Amino acid sequence: MLPSGWSVSKFFNNGSKSLPGITAFGAPYNTSEDMGSAPWHNAAQDYEPKVDISWTHGVHALKFGFSYNRYTKNQQLFGDPEGSLSFNNLSGDGMMDMLMGIAASYSEFQALPIRHYVNQTPSFYANDNWHVTRNLSLQLGFRYDALPHAWERSNDVSNFNPAAYSASAMPAWVCKSGPPGSCPPSATTGALDSTGPGFTTVNSTPFYLNGMQLAGQNGTPRGLVKNDYFTWQPRIGFSWDVRGNGTSVLRGGGGTFYERMQGNDIYNAATSPPFAYNPKASNVYLSDPHTSWVTGSSAALPFFPADGLFNMAQYYPAPAVAQYSLGYQQQIAPSVIWVVQYVGNTAWNQNIERRINNFPLSTPMSVRMNAGDPSNKSGTNLGGSSLSNPNFYRTFQGFGAINQEENTTNGNYNGFQTGIRAQNKHGLTGEFDYTWSHEIDITSYDLNQVSNPFNLKYDKGSGALDRRHIVSANYVYALPFLLHNQSVAGSLLGGWQIAGVVAAESGVIINNQGPGLSVGYDPIGLGGDYTNRPDVSARPKAIKNPKQWFDTSVFSAPTPAWAGGANNGFGNASKDIALGPGRVNFDTSLYKTFKIRENVGFEFRAESFNTFNHTEFNGIGANFGDSKFGQATSTWDPRVLQLGGKFNF
Repeated sequence: MLPSGWSVSKFFNNGSKSLPGITAFGAPYNTSEDMGSAPWHNAAQDYEPKVDISWTHGVHALKFGFSYNRYTKNQQLFGDPEGSLSFNNLSGDGMMDMLMGIAASYSEFQALPIRHYVNQTPSFYANDNWHVTRNLSLQLGFRYDALPHAWERSNDVSNFNPAAYSASAMPAWVCKSGPPGSCPPSATTGALDSTGPGFTTVNSTPFYLNGMQLAGQNGTPRGLVKNDYFTWQPRIGFSWDVRGNGTSVLRGGGGTFYERMQGNDIYNAATSPPFAYNPKASNVYLSDPHTSWVTGSSAALPFFPADGLFNMAQYYPAPAVAQYSLGYQQQIAPSVIWVVQYVGNTAWNQNIERRINNFPLSTPMSVRMNAGDPSNKSGTNLGGSSLSNPNFYRTFQGFGAINQEENTTNGNYNGFQTGIRAQNKHGLTGEFDYTWSHEIDITSYDLNQVSNPFNLKYDKGSGALDRRHIVSANYVYALPFLLHNQSVAGSLLGGWQIAGVVAAESGVIINNQGPGLSVGYDPIGLGGDYTNRPDVSARPKAIKNPKQWFDTSVFSAPTPAWAGGANNGFGNASKDIALGPGRVNFDTSLYKTFKIRENVGFEFRAESFNTFNHTEFNGIGANFGDSKFGQATSTWDPRVLQLGGKFNF
């Protein structure tokens, strides 16, 4: 809340009484102090009536069913109605920028209304477990889920369609002097002429809507994208008792599966004009975000480009995966089973985020040079200067960053697994498993932003979930000492059990998307909204020293595009160029139940986690140019010992 007597100059009179947040203090602090959407309102309701039918007829065990799932959600929009400032190292020190009162940017949400979303999923399935012979069974199945896209009850959502953006309706930029649209980029204020091309008045407020399509109007679907109903899901499996005595079994199967986009995409897209407005002004005073400290110009309510939009691509199929496996199970002794199997999956139409409103690749190198390195930190832009209006050079003028949600990537996983299980064999019950696997993708999680919006394959490689080797074991062993001794010594020292879990696994790639770049300038110079990586001359050697986990000498900063650098200034390091630490961990417990009476006992347990107190490194500094690059920055938990007991009666 604002202290008594304080006031804040804002774009909108939206009722927020909080101080503006700070999304970035810039170097060397790289921290924030931002309330975001708090306090935030969210409520959901989910119900699903369904019917299942089973019918056994001869050698067929049939199952059928259908259901209807309806999920509704009342959710407030995300944003900063109190306003949000950034101080991005304009003086060399983000805190000093704030003390001088010069902000790199200011943005503010007009309002945060509550929207009402609906998801519906009609489904049906059929399955037959067919005993073809005494030794062979087939599982034949089919499932269908209709997955229409989520929609908002009042149609208060919109979607930016690049194909609907008209060059003839590009905005007129307000000039420092003279009529709008009559000056070069360096003479614009960064504000749009609200009486000029591309503006439409909605509820007495002008909005720049060039390319914006409103739900339920002019052929735009209520869910903003065309529904994908080709979500058929066949499944097949088999089980073959090879010798007919239950000691050798071959199993396999495969099937396809589709995923519902539960709503996160349309929740993001709902923060778009004219139903939500988040203008962003660059280079303004902390005390007055209406006024530019670069040009001195100001406006009572400047119409800046809406920034941070989310849109959904027009081609929007449901994400899908095909899973398959083949395995062999063999009894090698009574109560001892050996298993070997292959499992895999192939995924397509995976959900990602891609920034589509960068500067185009055709941008002149002189502009890219000043956009990427105005302070000449690379030594390649002598006499450089900042762009006074970076938004002028974007592909879709009139908007800031546009984050397109699309289903355009793929991935795959292949794994070889083997293990042996023993059930109460000489007092031992346990399992030992080994997995070799490889996971390849472009992004590893839903709605991950791709690093290079111009080339999705820039991120193709071993994914964030790829652990090449995994060994795991678990056991329970009844100690044989004094097990049947009826003396006092037997009652105290006999009947103890020891149990534990052992896990050993190789490391994963650093930073989920590979090493980052922290050199103080942008070698690409296309306005940001991408993530760069360093150049590399060879695959780094693993050193596994906490002060140098891998050889950092093979890394270097990419040559800027305007200085002749390849790949438009993107570094050539793959995202899986370096691995983080693996883990070797033992958890152990020792326990015994002391009989007090026939139906009463006391169980005592002594447990340890990370039993041998083995130092297990976790995070590795992942940004080239940072002093911590290649160094271990954190560890997993040290050894923990605990004692416990309970009465059983």
